Amino acid sequence: GALLLNSADGEIAETLGVVLHRHRRTEEAVRVMRHLARLRPDSVMAHANLSVFYAALGRIAEAEEEKALAEQLDTRHALDSRAARRQAEEERQRLRAEAESRIGMFLEVLDIDPDDPMALSGMGGAQEQLERWAEAADYFRRAVAAQPDLSMAWLKLGRCLERLTDTDGARAAYAEGIRHASQKGDFMPLREMERRMAGLAET
Repeated sequence: GALLLNSADGEIAETLGVVLHRHRRTEEAVRVMRHLARLRPDSVMAHANLSVFYAALGRIAEAEEEKALAEQLDTRHALDSRAARRQAEEERQRLRAEAESRIGMFLEVLDIDPDDPMALSGMGGAQEQLERWAEAADYFRRAVAAQPDLSMAWLKLGRCLERLTDTDGARAAYAEGIRHASQKGDFMPLREMERRMAGLAET
């Protein structure tokens, strides 16, 4: 018991408390759970269990207090997770707006030079960010046709084709990309294409 009582492992402490209570060793269960509540002040389960244990011991005021604490923490956790979800959604919207504005700029360049490999690749990247996989793949194809040693464009083309479940197309893009990246010494995209190629071989 002492060994587990000193442990910072919340799950073990929680289980031990419940087991002790079940075996009518509720005073000991309270000690274990109080220890857990000190280690992890924001643990909903620690306070919820303490509420049950105190009620079993007839310590009703303390049981009520722990129950209220558990409910407060539960509400706070729910609010935190809602705020995190809202933040993630706002970030997604911001990235989408950025991608949309970049598309406008790349289109201006492509109006002047339709075969500009960097503008084609950038356009593909913006479309990929907007999850328009087919459009992105078309731009990456045009980019590598204009400049075959664009290793990142080959990698992104393969990635988009994977999203479109065109496994053969993705394999072919990676094979060609690996060849160019090896010659050029582009090791980061080379390793990533090799990793993805190996993943496709397993499917």
